[in-house]
Amino acid sequence: MNILKLFNITKRPKVYETGSSTMWTDPYISKQLLKYHLASDNDMASRSIEKIQLIVDWIQQMLGKNNIDILDLGCGPGLYAERFAIKGHKVTGIDFSENSIKYAKKSAAENNLNHYCPE
Repeated sequence: MNILKLFNITKRPKVYETGSSTMWTDPYISKQLLKYHLASDNDMASRSIEKIQLIVDWIQQMLGKNNIDILDLGCGPGLYAERFAIKGHKVTGIDFSENSIKYAKKSAAENNLNHYCPE
């Protein structure tokens, strides 16, 4: 193990320093992150499905209308975006993680959500 490399990658960044997307783009790491986003038994990466639904319902209530265009930046596997699409909104989800987008596209297709477009 290269201790200097470990030191450099764990060093605290300066405020407003440009970061990297390694966590989201590395094939192994992003696959593990997706697994934790989809785990329904904990809130480690995403909230539980029940909490997500409560949040979506609350936002829907605050919107007071259906069929609006929603842009979900950092949508991950589409846990919120799908629920908004089910409510009739046109949703575009964008994320760094190719694994998450692949999952979101597959899930949207399986649920016939053609008004939800993960990119």
